[in-house]
Amino acid sequence: MDVGKLTFVPASEAPDLVAEPVRPHLQDGLWVSAIDPDLADTAAFCEHYDVGLDISANCVVVQARRADRTWYAACVVLATTRADGQTNRGETSKRGKSRPGPCASAPPSTRSDCRFRR
Repeated sequence: MDVGKLTFVPASEAPDLVAEPVRPHLQDGLWVSAIDPDLADTAAFCEHYDVGLDISANCVVVQARRADRTWYAACVVLATTRADGQTNRGETSKRGKSRPGPCASAPPSTRSDCRFRR
């Protein structure tokens, strides 16, 4: 399947494009495409791969802590939506936490092997 200049394949056919911790959880229907990690800026990514902002998204990883428990939530945000405090406030109420926090103890990339932008 092609989207702009990107060619997507079932994740099961390209497990090297999926972070090691995710591989055991792959399911039918998940597709991946190789991308240039240096194209972290959404506008640059969309221009380079000829993909519209209206069909693009970003993933924001937030961390919650309560007592001795820590958990993470990955929020997919449309590229046309600003990923700021609004995203955090929405996730805060869903996770029952008084205030969201960034992944301070270790960046999400070290947990998932994924690249991300700030």
